[in-house]
Amino acid sequence: MDHYTLLTVYITLKERDRLREIEIAQHTAAMEEHLRSELKKVGNDVVTRCQAEKERELAAMVQHNMRHRHTIQTASQAEPAHFPAESESPTCQDNQPQTPRQASTAPLPQHARTPYLDAIKKIKRTRAASRRTRLISMSHEPIDNEEFQSTASEPEVSQANNSDSVSMAEAIAKGVEAALWKVLGDGAIAMPRTGRSQQSP
Repeated sequence: MDHYTLLTVYITLKERDRLREIEIAQHTAAMEEHLRSELKKVGNDVVTRCQAEKERELAAMVQHNMRHRHTIQTASQAEPAHFPAESESPTCQDNQPQTPRQASTAPLPQHARTPYLDAIKKIKRTRAASRRTRLISMSHEPIDNEEFQSTASEPEVSQANNSDSVSMAEAIAKGVEAALWKVLGDGAIAMPRTGRSQQSP
């Protein structure tokens, strides 16, 4: 083969290789574009699927909370109101008599009357009654004021003794009341004493 023929064959092969490279580049670009579009589509599908899954989870949580709240409201409305029984009512407890043990352990009210004040008031009332008895009786014998004052001064104790036990206060009150009845008894039998004093001469 001559030199011209060899040059023609070389140029033809070179052009064929160039065209093949162009074809390969175009095919590669097309493949990359297709792959890019597929990846974009898959990414969009994944994002859409994740968003849908997240929305379903949120809707399920909201529905669960609503059911739970409805259950609580239904239970609170269906639960009957608790009324104290008659045995537990304060009126029934107040009407029931207290045993001595309960009375001793029960706290005293802050403004309750003490036995000392009650005894002093009884003595004052008794003094007024004894005066009325002396006015309407036939006896003119005066009551021994010294003995009455000595018995009346016993319950007048200072307020500092309020911390004593209730039993001791009741005993003192009973003693004062006994002395009071003794004085009243002396005034009540004044008429028989007058009779005996008239018969004695």
